[in-house]
Amino acid sequence: MTNASHRDHHENNTCIQASNQSMYASIRCDANGTEDVTQPYFRGNKIFNPNGQTGVCGMSLEAWQALGNDPGTTVHGPIPPADAIIGMARKTLGMSGS
Repeated sequence: MTNASHRDHHENNTCIQASNQSMYASIRCDANGTEDVTQPYFRGNKIFNPNGQTGVCGMSLEAWQALGNDPGTTVHGPIPPADAIIGMARKTLGMSGS
């Protein structure tokens, strides 16, 4: 059963992975709308890791998206320098200056 307190939408986030990962999200790949388990909804996220590659459910992000999942999510590499990451956080939080 679903629980109303569980968050099931992950949109417009930035995920920075310190190492190369074969998956950026750990989900039940066999859920697909079954009565007791549903997939979380991912959209418009930015993923950074050293090689700029990741996937979901044993397939590349591109193959996963071709199935209609995770629209607008992108993967980038290499990881930006610390000052760029801090700049992204400041922008997200509406902060200016150094």
